[in-house]
Amino acid sequence: LRSRTVPSSLFAAIRDTQVDMESFLSDIGFSSLHNVYIDPLPQRFSRFVVRAFSASSYEFKLEKGIIRVTLEKVYEILRVPLGGTSIFELPEIPLDDPFVKEWFKQFDPKPLKKIL
Repeated sequence: LRSRTVPSSLFAAIRDTQVDMESFLSDIGFSSLHNVYIDPLPQRFSRFVVRAFSASSYEFKLEKGIIRVTLEKVYEILRVPLGGTSIFELPEIPLDDPFVKEWFKQFDPKPLKKIL
């Protein structure tokens, strides 16, 4: 990982989504992590995640088993439409949307005009 901002801002965006995190964490075997608060992702954890992930099989290979990354889990966490929908066909989200505001915080103190 070359930038610490991306994992940290992605974590913040995921943390603030409307996903039922308790159910999700339980489904993938991490129910003990529910309500654990970490704002910036520690660098060692980021490296661990990258090293444990196999891009060829879409799996996290861990000591106690394998976690398979599925389209459904990606959608459930990030709400990224998968398959058949072009990004250009998606509805435009207003700049005052809470998710957009949270995402833009990573660029503070730059004015919004300079980012867009």
